[in-house]
Amino acid sequence: MSRYAFAAFLMVGLSLGAKDPATTGIDMSHMDQNVRPQDDFFLFVNGTWMKEAEIPGDRPAAGAFFQLRDQSESHQLAILEQLASAERKPGSAEQRLHDFYASFMDQEAIDKLGSQPVQPILKKIDGIGNHASLADTFAWLSQTGFNHPISFYVMADVNDSEKNRLYFSQSGLTLPNRDYYLKDDAKLQAVREKLPEYAMTLMKLANQPVHDSLGQEILNFETELAKIQWPIEDVQDVEKTNNPTQASDLASFGSVVGLDRYMTALAPGTEKLNLNEPTYFKALNELLEKTPLAVIKSYLKFHIIDETANDMSRDFEQARFDFHGKLISGLSELTPRWKRGIRGCNGAMGELLGQLYVAKYFPPASKQRMDELVNNLLKAMDSSIDDLDWMTDTTKKKAKEKLSRFTAHIGYPDTWKTYEGLEIKAGDHFGNALRSAQWAIGDMIGKLNKPVDRNEWGMTPQMVNAYYSPVHNKVVFPAAILQPPFFNPEADDAVNYGAIGAVIGHEISHGFDDQGRKFDGSGNLNDWWTADDNTAFEARAKNLVSQYDGFEALEGLNVNGTLTLGENIGDLSGLTIAYRAYRASLGGKEAPVIDGYNGDQRFFLGFGQIWRMKLRDEYLRMMVLSDEHAPPMFRVNGTLANMPEFHKAFKVAPGDKLYRDASQIVKIW
Repeated sequence: MSRYAFAAFLMVGLSLGAKDPATTGIDMSHMDQNVRPQDDFFLFVNGTWMKEAEIPGDRPAAGAFFQLRDQSESHQLAILEQLASAERKPGSAEQRLHDFYASFMDQEAIDKLGSQPVQPILKKIDGIGNHASLADTFAWLSQTGFNHPISFYVMADVNDSEKNRLYFSQSGLTLPNRDYYLKDDAKLQAVREKLPEYAMTLMKLANQPVHDSLGQEILNFETELAKIQWPIEDVQDVEKTNNPTQASDLASFGSVVGLDRYMTALAPGTEKLNLNEPTYFKALNELLEKTPLAVIKSYLKFHIIDETANDMSRDFEQARFDFHGKLISGLSELTPRWKRGIRGCNGAMGELLGQLYVAKYFPPASKQRMDELVNNLLKAMDSSIDDLDWMTDTTKKKAKEKLSRFTAHIGYPDTWKTYEGLEIKAGDHFGNALRSAQWAIGDMIGKLNKPVDRNEWGMTPQMVNAYYSPVHNKVVFPAAILQPPFFNPEADDAVNYGAIGAVIGHEISHGFDDQGRKFDGSGNLNDWWTADDNTAFEARAKNLVSQYDGFEALEGLNVNGTLTLGENIGDLSGLTIAYRAYRASLGGKEAPVIDGYNGDQRFFLGFGQIWRMKLRDEYLRMMVLSDEHAPPMFRVNGTLANMPEFHKAFKVAPGDKLYRDASQIVKIW
């Protein structure tokens, strides 16, 4: 992409909103004018809403994302209700969706069955005769979609992205992550101390034999499992987890864990795979060896019941909610059954429902508008690379080569999954859920013998989200996110660039964050950086880590700057290139003042309002410990404090809480 082509684009510009906007796109009633934007921009934009908003009892948080998810699910409900009264061809997508949803909604029929549907699976666990047969049981559980100490997936090989590769990884915990078992924290201790009671409750409901110490034995086993697992920061490191392994070497990890037998049962004929955390598997063999078989069997049974509880009678459902919903996430009531039914449909046949959703709720004009916007942001990123003062021309050239090979997927996939071979039976919810999981596992394993499909999506169109895939070097923006407050065709360009523009910029920037930058334009791990540029990047990243480490989310609990680094780079760099694209769209003119705010100010207001979110403390704690995203208030304030353009727009000065002098400001892309 030449600079001349970019310059021509700048002269033309791109309008994203209405020619004469009917609204700014900013909800002024949500703002708190008593808060200085120079001190806390998140509360300045969202403060009144934060005071007045109530988190529904069935949710861990409330905010813009949840608002759009509600809208998407209401649209999906309308589709499913329409299917119920329409003529449906047997075996058609419409028939299968209807039967899956209707079977879940038949609470009375599910209640009558009690624990009956899960009993054949539990008997399979009863049949484990010795430690040597655990590997075969683990393989069967994986093929059936159940959690245990080993997980696997199939993905493009990070070293050769044209080929699919089998990956083995650590797994098997009930609680959100290892910190819940190991950290010396009163809140986390209160959660883990309830796990034995929960395990006993489920085992009794499923008519399984129990003894007084059974629940504690399960907790003890999971605690030992947590001790040998890698910290989440290491699991995120693509270089640390890149461990190509020959199938012939798997036996060396131990006879009890039996990785060689596990792999043969899953994917016979596989010669090479990747072990994400090699030391874990050797330690797992030792743990399994020393743990009584009866304890392992109880642990596996508990996980099976826990994972199927929402597919069985009300007593199972309630027990699971009391633990995972109330205790861990702070909820007070179950999500309405119709919403859970829709989420089940999405998990089982998401693209069938997505195809109907797109046809009804995503007009072609929206796709065209999004295509233009993504192209605009890509050009802004290209120009931004040219202007970096800390990077050599050699690395700039490589970065621009990678950027030129980005592909953008907007709205919906070009080819839809048909779920061929998936049997859905009317009135058989448990069976439908089980067969859906088995179909998905089989479909994934089947990719091992096929070329990588770079057009396949990892999200459905009706999901309110977006993502970047480093092995495919592509960005994906599902249809459901192209709605207010992220994108509003009636609003002016400033707000749209600050909102959906920042989201697009965020995903583009993931190709160049702490992990994405390690991949080349083909999606392969490949160090294309000079030594000096690598050092310069690491220094800037280290400063960003330090900034976020200093943010206190709850008393005594700070954000993990290392865990959230990639997302923080995405936020900062994404908003930076979105601002650049916005200014380019003005063609050298200044935007009018609307509702007392100039164009630059409205741009930042648009960004601030998309992160409007109020979280329960339990959910916030889980987020800080487990999520690679920083809490929303820090995604706003932490990003803007590093933007001189924000400082200028709102006259941020020394002494203001969001002020940073030039030596403190982090700029990466």
